[in-house]
Amino acid sequence: MAATWAIALAALCLHVPAQEGSGEPVAPSSDTIEFRWPKDLAAKVEVRVQGQRTLPELGTIGWHMSATYDLATEVREFDLLVQRTGFEGWKGELPEGVPFLADLLVDRIPTLVVSQEGAFRGIEGVVPAREAIIATFSNIPDSQRFVLENATSEAGLTAMAQDFWGTTVEAWLGFGAATGESVELRNRTAIPQLGGGALDLVIQMQNTGPAPCPVAGCKAECIELVLLSTPDQDQAEKLIEDLIRKVTSGLVPVRFELRNEFRLTIEPATTVPHAMVIGRETAVDFRDRTGKIWETSESNERTYVFDYRQGTRPTDSAPSDR
Repeated sequence: MAATWAIALAALCLHVPAQEGSGEPVAPSSDTIEFRWPKDLAAKVEVRVQGQRTLPELGTIGWHMSATYDLATEVREFDLLVQRTGFEGWKGELPEGVPFLADLLVDRIPTLVVSQEGAFRGIEGVVPAREAIIATFSNIPDSQRFVLENATSEAGLTAMAQDFWGTTVEAWLGFGAATGESVELRNRTAIPQLGGGALDLVIQMQNTGPAPCPVAGCKAECIELVLLSTPDQDQAEKLIEDLIRKVTSGLVPVRFELRNEFRLTIEPATTVPHAMVIGRETAVDFRDRTGKIWETSESNERTYVFDYRQGTRPTDSAPSDR
C-alpha cells in the first residue's frame, strides 16, 4: 500500500515546460530579457535538495541531499552545448522508494543542445547517467518500476531536460526586463515520463525587480524572475487515476493539489543564472473500497548557486573570468 502512495506523489510532481503557450506577454517594455550565454561560460554549481513526504501507515519522512558539478558551454556549428561534468553523486539522506526523479536526474544529463538563440534542441550522452540511476534503484518493487522506466527512457529524459531549460531559460526570452512585467499563460505539455498523455497548466510569470547576486564578491547586476504553475484540476485527477489503475486497484483520487514555484536570479541582458530556487507542494487524497479517505502530501525545495569564479571547463582547469 505504501508503494502506491509513493508512486502517486512521485509521478505528479512535474516540472513545468513554459513553451507552446497560447498566452502573450502583457505590454512588454522596450528592454527585454535576451539569451547571450558566453561560448566559454564556466561555473561551479552547488545544488541542495530538501523535502518531506507524509504517507498513510508510514508517517512523515524527510530528506536532504547536495551535489556539485561544473557547468560549461561550447559552440558546435550553429548550436551551443551546455555541458555538466564532475558530478560525483548525491551526498546526504535520499528519499526512500522512488522519489521525485527530476531531483536526481536532471543534473545528471551531461549535455543539453540549444540553439545560439536559446531554443532547446535535445540532449546527448545520457546512457551512463541512466544506467547509474537505475542501478541505484535496482531493488525497488515492480509496482514502482513503471515510474522509473518511463522517467529514465530517452523520451522521459528529453522531456525532463526540455521542461527544466524551458522554465528556467527559454520561457523568459523576450520577456520585459522592467520591474513588474507579468503574464499569465495556459500551456499544454506532453508527459512521456509518465507513460504518455498531456496536461494543461496555468502559469503566472513575473519580473519582481533587482536582486542581489548570492555569491560573495559577485558584481553582476541581476533581477529576480518568478514562475508559478498549477495543473488543470480535472485533467490532473484523471491522470493520477489512470496511473494508479496501472499499479493497483480499489483506490480513487478524491482531492489533488499541485503547486510549482521557480525563483530565478539572472542577468537580464544574457539570462546567465546566478541562483535558482525550485519549490513544489503536492497533496493527493484517495478513497479506498471501504470508503476510508487516505491523505498524502509532499513538499520539496531545490536550490542552485552558480559560482563563476571557481568554474572549470571540461578540457582545461582554468577558472572562468566571469
